[in-house]
Amino acid sequence: MSGVNTLVSLLLLLSPVLAQSAAQPVKIKFLGSYRHNGLPDGNLWHNVLVPKNITKDELIAVAKALFKDTPGYYRFFTDDKEFQAFVDSDLHYLRSDKPNYPFPEKWYNKSCIATINKHSSRGYLGEWALYADGITGQKFASSPQDEFIISLGKPDKAIQ
Repeated sequence: MSGVNTLVSLLLLLSPVLAQSAAQPVKIKFLGSYRHNGLPDGNLWHNVLVPKNITKDELIAVAKALFKDTPGYYRFFTDDKEFQAFVDSDLHYLRSDKPNYPFPEKWYNKSCIATINKHSSRGYLGEWALYADGITGQKFASSPQDEFIISLGKPDKAIQ
């Protein structure tokens, strides 16, 4: 097993402990965290499973609580059936074996409903926001032309 795969495995095993103590309005499950494209300096993405029937208000409450407890990059999924294939495709994206790890686009578009990322127009000021993602997540967006859901402001702690 390569060093990157070992690190990713450890992150995926340990990350469910990250913010379990945060009181949430709905039941959530941490799917794991990993560095984007498997790079040591890649953004650390935390991945969370939420109920399929989550409301916009519940999603916002979960996002705010997680970001306050452990600020950083997050993806919110309603289904984890192809999560490992998604992680594998991202980890191998810049590698020569990329064709062996296809991106599960259909699953992603249906099950990834939102992300927390730097604010698109105020990120340079240190501000972050919750954005709708995938086809299913568009119902949470402020408008059909914009994926923005809500600003989360500046984090109180260092980005994880």
